[in-house]
Amino acid sequence: MPSIRFFARTETLDRIHGFIPGWEIPKFHQNLVAKGWALNTEYFAEVLHSLRDELHYSTLVDSCLAVPPKAYKRDLDAITRLCTGFVKLLFPHAKTASDIPNDEFVKCCLEPAKAMRQVISFML
Repeated sequence: MPSIRFFARTETLDRIHGFIPGWEIPKFHQNLVAKGWALNTEYFAEVLHSLRDELHYSTLVDSCLAVPPKAYKRDLDAITRLCTGFVKLLFPHAKTASDIPNDEFVKCCLEPAKAMRQVISFML
């Protein structure tokens, strides 16, 4: 198992695109356990895996983003990939940028992606 110093190296941490802090995840209580019908996690994992090969989502995200002229390449790549993941989860029907209202893209995809990347930037 790698030591904690392995993660202290900036080139290692910089390849992690986003991070969800554990303190932001609600505690799991017994009343949260599904009773009756529930989504099979194996099926859901297969669906997500099949979306990895769908390339139109990254093109869609590129058309939604307004990139500053001197954007840091690694941050831009990370935010773009995180936004693409959010679009796949939240807007799987979208084929073009017009299929996603801009305010929803910003609120549901861009802002969470930036926040997840910010956590990594603070760790560097």
